[in-house]
Amino acid sequence: MAIFVAHERALLDVFITYYRAYKAKYQQFLQNGCKTDLDIKEKIGELVREKRSSKGWTQEKLSSEAGINNRFLQKIEAGDRLPSLVTIFKLSKALNIVPEKLIGPAWKEWIRTIE
Repeated sequence: MAIFVAHERALLDVFITYYRAYKAKYQQFLQNGCKTDLDIKEKIGELVREKRSSKGWTQEKLSSEAGINNRFLQKIEAGDRLPSLVTIFKLSKALNIVPEKLIGPAWKEWIRTIE
């Protein structure tokens, strides 16, 4: 049990580092009026939609399982809202995936566009 908890904590630490780094850079680019080829909100929305669809779930089912408002989920999937860290955790838990599956691909693709 202790090994599992330690492993889970290590994954959480890595994810938090990713999230803070991407959010800080994203805010900096927005403030400077810079644009990249990748909109983080759209990419994360796309990933959430793909994961939900692969389970055969409706937006209503996912929002209920994650404990978030259905309209908020619709805005996330449409790329209109950037989910908070807590929301990413809730969605990941509901989808039975690690948070890295939602944020990792977006991070990797986005960082390539700014380097």
